[in-house]
Amino acid sequence: VDEDWVREGCIGESKFPDAFPFLMTSEESLTELNKLADVPDGTFDMRRYRPNIVVKGGGALAENLWEWIQVGQVKMALTKPCVSCKATSVIPDEGKFDDGYILQVVNQKMDTIFGMNGVHRPVDVDKLILVGDPVIVETTRKEAISFKKNS
Repeated sequence: VDEDWVREGCIGESKFPDAFPFLMTSEESLTELNKLADVPDGTFDMRRYRPNIVVKGGGALAENLWEWIQVGQVKMALTKPCVSCKATSVIPDEGKFDDGYILQVVNQKMDTIFGMNGVHRPVDVDKLILVGDPVIVETTRKEAISFKKNS
């Protein structure tokens, strides 16, 4: 993990090919993505983003404002927005690339961001996150981190 995005007291390592140990997004954010793309809800499914934590009930893009959260036994900092890449253009059931429309929509209408990357504390390394665990938002940002280019 790029040291610029690791919070003091957190682990900046990942055993997976993605850049961070956690990627969190919400069902409401996915619904918003489908709405902005002007496609039926469910056209772009969550598997394209490969999050390992998906929440429900916080509102579309709410996770972009969350800074410190607790999921089950694990406390983590959501430090960096997930910038969409070409992997989101893979159709999960076919293993083939689509025309890149989802990536265009996210880049143009969602500031290239879908989901937040997270890092956890060393004391939580052996703790579990289970399906259905509550998510407690401990601190929030005043505004979402933006990657928009100056026009």
